[in-house]
Amino acid sequence: MPREWILKYQRMKDLVPSADKPSRTQKKRAAVASQKLGEHLVVLREAQLEELHLPPELHQAVIEARNVSSHGARRRQLQYIGSLMRHIDAEKLKQELDRITLQAHRDVRSFRQAETWRDELVSGDQGRATWLFERFPEMDKDRLMQLIEEVRKSSSLTDRRKSGRALFRFLRPFANPSAGGKKEDD
Repeated sequence: MPREWILKYQRMKDLVPSADKPSRTQKKRAAVASQKLGEHLVVLREAQLEELHLPPELHQAVIEARNVSSHGARRRQLQYIGSLMRHIDAEKLKQELDRITLQAHRDVRSFRQAETWRDELVSGDQGRATWLFERFPEMDKDRLMQLIEEVRKSSSLTDRRKSGRALFRFLRPFANPSAGGKKEDD
């Protein structure tokens, strides 16, 4: 009887996961996390992807995943990307990806802010012009007023668009905190 207990204990001990060896569930979770991180890589623009300095094999797999249209083939390619990502420092990659994503969101926000300012100024919002002059004392007031007037006086749609783009290009550096303008609170 004692011999059976010893064997039973040894089998139970083998079933209990040890601290140094990850369980099957932990491995699956890590694989799914790597695959999801790979999905984020696939949607990045080429310039953003280059910033990450990925290993060549992983970089090529990400580019190939963009060209796959079949659902099953795309899923397999993403699984392949996930398997390649298990061999690199995923935490460091995630931090870099978060940084790039945050910068992209800031760029979109500043773009939309400049568009909003342009639309408000063209519609005749003098309060916005005053606010801009107070907020950005380095702004060339005469140039801004000239650009606003050009947009308002444009007779054709083509001229109006051209003048609107010029006004937008003038406002964009002030809406973009990373390009030297101050952060926008409004």
